[in-house]
Amino acid sequence: MKLTGPSQTKFRIEVDPLSLKGRKVIMLVEEGYEDLEFWYPKIRLMEEGAEIVVAGREKRPYPSKHGYEADVDATLSEVDPARFDALIIPGGVKCPDRLRRYKEVLELVKEG
Repeated sequence: MKLTGPSQTKFRIEVDPLSLKGRKVIMLVEEGYEDLEFWYPKIRLMEEGAEIVVAGREKRPYPSKHGYEADVDATLSEVDPARFDALIIPGGVKCPDRLRRYKEVLELVKEG
């Protein structure tokens, strides 16, 4: 948001049309996720005002392929896809391969 105006007494507030404030994003996580494909989008989306919910099969930390842990906010069964604007599935060798095997993930992707 920035303030503009011809004088100090009259201002117009301009809202960034690309702001994600008020948007909700689900990020799915599983062991072996690619670090940059999880952390970079998560941080950038948070910077733009999006609410991020990290979901996994269990409520526990999930290690990346390099050992960095991602904490889960909700289990897959607790997430209602109708309440979210976007879904992110990070890459890696193990993460997407494992996620596609879970019935809950397939249903979440189909409904979303």
